[in-house]
Amino acid sequence: MPALNSDVLPPASVAVSEELKDPAAGPHVRTEHESELALALAALQRLPEVDRAALLMRAVDEVPYDEIARALRISLASVNVKIHPRASRAGSHPRRIAKVGRKHA
Repeated sequence: MPALNSDVLPPASVAVSEELKDPAAGPHVRTEHESELALALAALQRLPEVDRAALLMRAVDEVPYDEIARALRISLASVNVKIHPRASRAGSHPRRIAKVGRKHA
């Protein structure tokens, strides 16, 4: 199986760039958004590389499960296992990750 790029996510200690901050939000809202993003990134970083790739493909790019399976060369059943249980345990359900990411876009 080909290696995936393990440098997909920045370290959790990296500050959120100014580009990602919501200029309309007050300091409390920005702090809350930054905390949510930091927690989501930290949770994602703890996942195995293939699990993280599957979760991000679904959450960010809304890639269908069958395409994720083909891209990662794993079974469709494995994609289901990697996305749903991992999402709950990491506190990073695909929709939540996408929502947090969009707040900062």
